[in-house]
Amino acid sequence: MAGPISTCGIDSIAASSNVDISARPSSTRGIRALDYLLFNTDLDHTCAPQVTATKGWNDLTKSERKSLRCDAAMLVASDLESAASSILKAWQKTDGNYRAEFLEESNTFLSLQATTDSMFYLEKGTKDAKVGMPLGIIAACPNLTCPDFVEAPYSGNSLQNVITNLEIWSEMFSSNSQTGFDAHIENEGWPEVSQEFKSNLIRALDLANSIDESIASQVSSIQSESQETECTNAFSNPDTTSDNLPLCTLYGLLKRIVDSLKIDFVTIVNVEIPGGSQSDND
Repeated sequence: MAGPISTCGIDSIAASSNVDISARPSSTRGIRALDYLLFNTDLDHTCAPQVTATKGWNDLTKSERKSLRCDAAMLVASDLESAASSILKAWQKTDGNYRAEFLEESNTFLSLQATTDSMFYLEKGTKDAKVGMPLGIIAACPNLTCPDFVEAPYSGNSLQNVITNLEIWSEMFSSNSQTGFDAHIENEGWPEVSQEFKSNLIRALDLANSIDESIASQVSSIQSESQETECTNAFSNPDTTSDNLPLCTLYGLLKRIVDSLKIDFVTIVNVEIPGGSQSDND
């Protein structure tokens, strides 16, 4: 999630024919483009008048525009399927067979490092991009909040995506009782560190599952500096859940997990912190 989507760019895809979706920028492709095409109930385009691709779009019937958006969604979905398929083929024994290279004894450290690098998505992809940036906690957000960075504002699935990220991270951390990272940390003599990870993960997941407002709704509720201060207090003291801004509390719990990941985890597992995660930015 590199930034806000280009709704005009997506509208241009829907309004055009013979589009090479692979040549379009990432801001007009992927899951977020599907979110816009499938769940945005406003069928008018968002482009400036001088954009030729969407001229005449608003004059089409609702049925015509829905049909064209559906066609564009199929195109975006096909692009996603192609990308996923190429990754799957790269791992399969009958194709790229990267799995054999990944498990090669001489590549043990590099493969371990690659695995732990992926776990840092919880910081940049989840904590920062999906929660911190929309809430205005991240310094890169120049305003009180940055609602344009809400990941799935039209479907309302943004919070569920955070939950899914936490569930996958938990599976990676505790994959099995013999070789999971939790077992390794315990075997290295740090059972309390392993337990702290698990406890914070459970708390974060329990809180996320209990929130009945969308991320977009909570972001829109922050309208003043006093509410911004309330959010800051909530994520700085996540032991107590904020009644008004529980998403800010969730950010604080995510930060606890990430802080442990960047200090205790990398030290005990003996891996390096990925370059983009050397310092926090909230």
